[in-house]
Amino acid sequence: MEKDINHILESIKNESKNFLENNISLQTYEIKTFCNKLNHHTSIITLEDDTFLCRVIISIEKELFEAIFSEFIAGEIEESQRDELAIDLSNEIINIIVGLSTRNFPKKFSHLILSTPLYLTKKEVRKIIEKKQFQSFEIITSLGSFNSYIIMDKNG
Repeated sequence: MEKDINHILESIKNESKNFLENNISLQTYEIKTFCNKLNHHTSIITLEDDTFLCRVIISIEKELFEAIFSEFIAGEIEESQRDELAIDLSNEIINIIVGLSTRNFPKKFSHLILSTPLYLTKKEVRKIIEKKQFQSFEIITSLGSFNSYIIMDKNG
């Protein structure tokens, strides 16, 4: 199981780095192998099959998220729409990264089902990771950090 966790973590880390560098044109300066910090914009997605359950959480600092928002959402936006679009974008980011990551997962995970992404508050995330073992990483950019947590359990 630990080998699987590391492989999944590396796949998500690589796709996150690619997303930031290739889609947002940001330089990544450092990748820390552990983080315990929750940022402003946070979403979760679940991957599962009959024997496997994995929750992936991505958390993005506000300034970095604003740069991503500007890259994906063009033009003038009313404040009421902005909040809704921010939630949608946060969910879409995790969907893109985890979806692309699955192509590099071990073959035994080829039948995983991805849940619909969910936007979370810091309190909700703390409740999920409380008393759980998880792997994490932090990617540092000039505009802030991009953090991810992977929580794995047996399912069934």
